Amino acid sequence: MKKQILCFAFIATGLVVIFLLFSQNLTNINITIKWRLIFLLLIVSVLIRFIIYKKKPKLINLNKPLNIEGFKVFENKELGIKEEKTLIKELNQTDSPVFSLYRSVKQTDQDFIKGFDIKEEITQKNKKPLNSSFLNFLLNNTKKIPKKLKSGKIFFWGTIYIGPNNKLFVCYLEYNNKQNNWYLGCKKIKNNFCYNEPALVMRVS
Repeated sequence: MKKQILCFAFIATGLVVIFLLFSQNLTNINITIKWRLIFLLLIVSVLIRFIIYKKKPKLINLNKPLNIEGFKVFENKELGIKEEKTLIKELNQTDSPVFSLYRSVKQTDQDFIKGFDIKEEITQKNKKPLNSSFLNFLLNNTKKIPKKLKSGKIFFWGTIYIGPNNKLFVCYLEYNNKQNNWYLGCKKIKNNFCYNEPALVMRVS
């Protein structure tokens, strides 16, 4: 309703400007005053048009898990609804970063950790793992992904899936240097996770 009123005001202002420009019945009005009035009305019309067509911020739903063919959602941690512009800014923030890579002390070049153990460790250390909704957001904005995520497989422990043979899986995002693109993959939680397979987590406010 508000938008309709503003549209009507925009049209009405335009009609008044046209009337002032071409009316033959305004000879008694000082020319300077007439043009100042026209100029004022033009400014008003521009402001009204700006209000009507002002671009709304794009919102990203980080509650709805990514739909993967052949998989069902077993567990999903909702992260709310956030502005796309804010997410991209926070993703590339270096001073007091909102997002960071988490590795267990057991994830080294010579050692590894089971998926069930790292999932529990993330929870115990009060880390907030990113989910598959955030992974999907990154896939849709690959040019905005920072370079620090281009090494290894980045896991999103906020969403757990049930896959073939009722096994539990977690999704990851990996950068292919040869093909210069990103792709989505899934790995069984019961498997081992090494140094190049960190989790992407969010700072707890």
